[in-house]
This record gives sequence, C-alpha cells and structure tokens, in this order.
Amino acid sequence: MFIKFMLYGLSGRAAGGELSERRRYVNWDTGCAAGSMLLEENSREIRIERSLMISGTEDGAKVRENARESIRILDVETNTLIHRGETPGEALLGVPENVFMNTVFVRQIDGARPSGTGVLSAIENLLFSADENVGTQKALDRLEDERRRILHRSENGGELFELRRERSRIAAELRQASDSGEELAQAQQRLRQADEECTGLDEKIRRQEKIIACGEINLMKRRFDSMAAAVRKQQEMQRQLDELGSRDIDRTYLAHLVEAVSRLQDTCAAVQKLSEADATMDEKVKEAAKKADELDSETEYVLTEAERMLSRMRSTAAFAATLFFFTVLLGVGGWLLYMIHVSLYPVPLMGAGVLALAGVICLFLRRHTSGKLRDLLQEWDAVNTAALPDAVAKSMGGRVDLSAMRADKRQLENALTDSLAKRREEAHGIIDLSEKAVQVDREALQDEGDAVLLETAFRAAELAKEEAQKHCTAAEALQHEIDTWTGRLNLLQEQLADADEDEVRRIFAENMNTVEGRIASGLDAARLDAAKKELEALLARRREAVEAHHKLDTHLAAARAGSESPTVLAEKISLLDQQIEKLTEEHEAYCLAIETMTRASERVRAGLLPRIVQDACAFVNRLSDGKFEAIGIDHGLQMSFTRDGQTRGVEYLSEGTKDLAYVSLRRALSRALFGDRCPPLIFDESFARIDEGRLSRILAMLSDVQGDDGQSIVLSCRRLEAELVTENAGAKVIRL
Repeated sequence: MFIKFMLYGLSGRAAGGELSERRRYVNWDTGCAAGSMLLEENSREIRIERSLMISGTEDGAKVRENARESIRILDVETNTLIHRGETPGEALLGVPENVFMNTVFVRQIDGARPSGTGVLSAIENLLFSADENVGTQKALDRLEDERRRILHRSENGGELFELRRERSRIAAELRQASDSGEELAQAQQRLRQADEECTGLDEKIRRQEKIIACGEINLMKRRFDSMAAAVRKQQEMQRQLDELGSRDIDRTYLAHLVEAVSRLQDTCAAVQKLSEADATMDEKVKEAAKKADELDSETEYVLTEAERMLSRMRSTAAFAATLFFFTVLLGVGGWLLYMIHVSLYPVPLMGAGVLALAGVICLFLRRHTSGKLRDLLQEWDAVNTAALPDAVAKSMGGRVDLSAMRADKRQLENALTDSLAKRREEAHGIIDLSEKAVQVDREALQDEGDAVLLETAFRAAELAKEEAQKHCTAAEALQHEIDTWTGRLNLLQEQLADADEDEVRRIFAENMNTVEGRIASGLDAARLDAAKKELEALLARRREAVEAHHKLDTHLAAARAGSESPTVLAEKISLLDQQIEKLTEEHEAYCLAIETMTRASERVRAGLLPRIVQDACAFVNRLSDGKFEAIGIDHGLQMSFTRDGQTRGVEYLSEGTKDLAYVSLRRALSRALFGDRCPPLIFDESFARIDEGRLSRILAMLSDVQGDDGQSIVLSCRRLEAELVTENAGAKVIRL
C-alpha cells in the first residue's frame, strides 16, 4: 500500500462497508501519511515525494474531511521537477490506477483476482489511444453525432438534408416559373412514374432486407458448424499429439542421445590413446629388459675377471710367503750347520737361495696381476672392485628400473581394460537409449566383438537421432497447428458469445421454408457483403426516387401556385449549392474517419483477448505441470478450465489453484498492456494459500519472465518465500 500510495495516492471513497484507504492508512494521531520512493527508469534515477494531510471540520452533525496533498517528482541527477501536476503512476507507468491495481499490483490473498469491470476496455483504450477514458466507442459516438448533425444515415434528416430539400424546392419553383402548361402535364406523368418506381423499389428493398437477415442467420449457423468442426479437429490433433508424447521422445531425449554419443566417442578416443600408450610402453619394457640383460652380462664378466685376478694375487702372495718362510728356515739351518762346522751347510743355503728366487718370482707375478687389476679398474673408472657394478652401469648408460616400468605397464593395461569395459557399457547404454526410437538386433551382437558392437551403437544412435528429430518436428508442428486452431476457436467463440445456438438453428430451419431463406442459404460472407451493398444501392435509388418524387410534387405545387422570379431563385440555388458542397465534404470526411477507426478498433479487440488467453494458459500450465487442457477468459475476466474433456468455472478449483490461476491472468494482462517494458510486479502476502512446490515454480517464473531488466517485489511475513527466492540468481531479500 505504501508503493500504491506513492504512485496513485490513497482513495477517500469507502466501498462494501469497509473503511476508505485514507481512514485505514493515514496516521490516526497526526492525520498525516508521507514518504519518498527512489526508482530507476532507463538508467535515470527518479525520486517521488508525497505527503497527505487529513483534517476534519464539523458540519452540523457530520465531520467533513479536508485533504491536502503534495506531490513532487524529481530527476535525482539534475534535482529538477519533472511531470508537474501529473499522477506519478500515470506519468511513469502510462496506466491509470484501476489498470495498475488489476495487473501488476496483487494485494493480500483474494486480491489476486482482478476485477473485470472495465479493465479490458481500459486496456483496449490505452493500446488504441493511450488514454483509458478515450475509447474507440466514445470517439466513434462523437464522430457519429457530428455525422448525424450533417446527414442522417437514412439521408432523411440533418443540415445537408434540409439544404438539399430547400434546393429541390427552389429548383422546382424555378422550373415551375419557366415551364409552360405542357411541362406541367409532363410533370404529372413523371410524378405517376415516380410513384410506381418508389413502390417497386420498396418491394425490392423489403425482399433484399429479408434475404440479408436470413443470410446473417445462415452465417451464424455456419460459424457454429465451423466451431464444432474446429473442436473436433483440435481434439483429433491433440489425440495425435498425445500418441506422439506416449513414446517419451522429445528434445530432452534427443539431447541425452547426443550426449551419450559424445561420451562414447570420448571413451573410444581414450581407448585408442591408452592402446597406443600400452604398445609404446611394451616396446620400452622390452628394450629395457634387453639392456638390463646386456648390463648384467657385462657386469658378471667384469666381476669374474676382477675376482680371478684377486684370487691369483692372493694365491701368489701366499705362495711367496710360504717360500720365504722356508727360505728363512733353510738359511737358519745352513747357518747352524756352518756354526757346528758341518760340511753340508752349503746345501741348505743353496736351497734357501732357490726358494728366495722363487718367492721373488711369485712377488713379480703378483705385481703383474695387480697391475692388470688396476688397468681393469681404470678402464671402468672404478675406485675398487666393489664399485665395479655401478661403474659398469654408469658407462653403459645407467641402470633401468625395470620393475617400475613393468608396474606402469600394468597400470596402463588396467586402465585400458577399464576403458574397454566402459566403452562396451556406454555402447550398450546407447543401444538401450536408441531402442526407444528404433529396433536393434541384440541377438546378432552376442557373439560379436567390440568393433561390431561400436558400429551397431553408432548406427543405432544415428538412426535414433533421425527418428527422434522427425518425431519432435512432427510433435512441434502438431502443437503449432493446435495453437492455430485454438486461436480460430477462440475468435469464433468471441464472435458467437451473444448468440444462442439452438435459437439460431431454429430460425435457420424456419427460414429454409421461405424463398428468401433458400436464396440466402447459398450466400457466404463475401456474397452477403455484396447483398448488403446491393441493398445500400437500392436504398440510395429509393432516396433518389423519393427525392425526385418530392421535386416533381413540389414543382407541380409551385406551378399551380405561381413562383418567384427565375433570377432570384437561381441566386438562391447557387448559394445553397456552395453550402451543400461544403457540408458534403465534411460528411465524407466523418464517414472516412468512422470507417478507419472502426477497422482499427476491431483489429485491436480481435487480437487482445486471444493473446491474453494464450499467455495465461501458458503460465498456468507451467505452474501446474500442464494439468489443464485449455483455459477460457471472458470480457469480465471470469476464468474457466478444461481438464479431461470437462470444463468448469474457477469456483471448482482449490483456493491455492485459484490464486495461481489469477496470478497467471494478471501476468498475461501485464504482458498485453506493457509488453517487454513491464513495471515491477508487486505481491503483498499473495501466496499464503499456495503450497511450497507451486510457490517455488511461481518465484522461478517471476525470475524468468521479468528478465535482467525487470523486477518483482514480494512482500511476506513468512520465511518460506525468502528461503525459496534465494535459490534464484539475482534475488535480494530485505528484512524489515
């Protein structure tokens, strides 16, 4: 109510025994209501300031309210007043208060149901003339009054008619003054002929009017027949659409199929990549094994040579030590023999010398072997024999961790096995998914390999995509045709809204017993229009005949009674001709304006209600999971719903569904009036009777339909709306 107060103020009128808005919302103690509101329009900030002061004065036993109100609309950037003297809501939104209250402003609970009184007419007027009070009918009435002032539709009244009659009278007087007695006799003969012509024309007009009346009834009967045929056609197409829908094939299924094929292609690429990596790793393992064998062989050879040399050195050193030991023993023995003067002492000394020589030879051989061992170590760049394995490995390019490579190969093989299994699983999944649209010979796949399985899966997916595309195209074409027939049916229902079908058929049957009725039975709309034009031509001829008859009669009367001077009468006729020409131009201009405005009004009216019905039906079905087959809305904004072939009024629905339906109706009215530049939708405790699931869809719908540039304001004392609305991106919760 604060938003409504800032835009349109508070009404001082009370209705239905309730307090007026001023009595209810103005502060009881101060008698004041005031505030300001900041809003944006096309990137421009606008500030509205409004204050209302109520004071009471006693007038006898009654208390009279005196209201003083101040309104300012400012451009915030320039701090200048704009829209001086205008109501903010009408200046900024372009609609009056009653249209605002019945479209984008949804009050508490029952306020969701808009009042149909004058709302559609106001919307039509706004769409046509940008002013709810300047409707096409009022404008047409004003134009018609001006046209009638000049000339009645029957051409027997009005200023132009009077001037023409006066001219005819004066012309008759002029002819009477000029004619002789013989001319008077001829005039009497022409008068009798004019009487006969008028009588014949009256009979033709009566018959033509009867034919046209029968043709109108016949046309209405044909429209009822067309409406029944349209209902049957719509039901047949809906049955076909339901049959298509029973296969559970739609755009979502097509997207899932494309996604599954994409996943299978990615898996095939992964399998190919893993196969290539496994082959490469296999070659690397073989190469590494060969290199490891060569390294082991060379290392074994070098170590064997080194051990052989070390063994030779040890054995040579031990032998030399033994020889030297015995050399010392023989030398000591010879010395003892020499000391005791035994003549054989040279023999042990000679043996000691031989043994010493042998020991020296052994030491030489050990040194030679040590040199060869040193050369071997230098060759492999090893400091000792223990370092020979690492030195040999280093000189041959290093050791290869064959066990790690084999572990990596096992991981690749496991990954490849998993990918192959995943590929088969996804191929079977595609085949399962494709079977919704096409037949697949599964028995032929039992003994076949992966290649045949993949080929079958891709072929089945391609065929399924083609079939699903055809299915979706057919369903969408059917839906479009159903919508087209629905529009035609709504138009026929609107055209026949005030007609009683039984009465029309009864009158048609009675008309067929008459000559005019049988003639009218062969008239279509175009021929009926031609018949109406023929009637207009007959009426024009009759008017001409009546006018001619009147002139002849006047002429005869003037001839009998005498006439004025021909010169004076000619001057009067010239002056009357000027006035008649001017009024004729004005009359033609008014007729053209009436015809143009009528056609424009019919186009606006014909397109308004069907568009509102279509939008409201789309929103209701979206919010109720499509439970209703059709929705009807009359000019009083009373809604009816069709489900399972039965049509019921809104009173048969639950309270929550009623609120949902009328919220959808308000949204449709807003779109019809405002288009893409809809002002904020305002809801004040409007969803108290709607369950959580539908409330979530309503809030999501408000977010979708308003878009990035729109706005919806939901006022609620419950936490539920705040919790649900935070799930929508861009939503903002303000707690007061």
